[in-house]
Amino acid sequence: MNITKGEWRVKTGRYQSGSSYYLNKIRVAGYEWNSIRSQGESHENNDWIGYIELPSLTNNHICSGSEIEIKDEIERIVSVWFKEALAKAEGK
Repeated sequence: MNITKGEWRVKTGRYQSGSSYYLNKIRVAGYEWNSIRSQGESHENNDWIGYIELPSLTNNHICSGSEIEIKDEIERIVSVWFKEALAKAEGK
């Protein structure tokens, strides 16, 4: 059983962009267009900003230049978080 296989759902609000990452019915992460960057700032690696809503993460925001990259990074971080949480729960 792969507990960390989630589902991406596109945000459908009027002024929303990006998607949210769900595990069953619980939203654990998401990403959206990075509208808070400075106008003169380089646009190569921070067009999209992602956030992860899991406890004990010290850095829950990530930036990326494309939607594919940020989705892959979010899925990787969520997967690692669950592996570590399960290992702690099993006492390993």
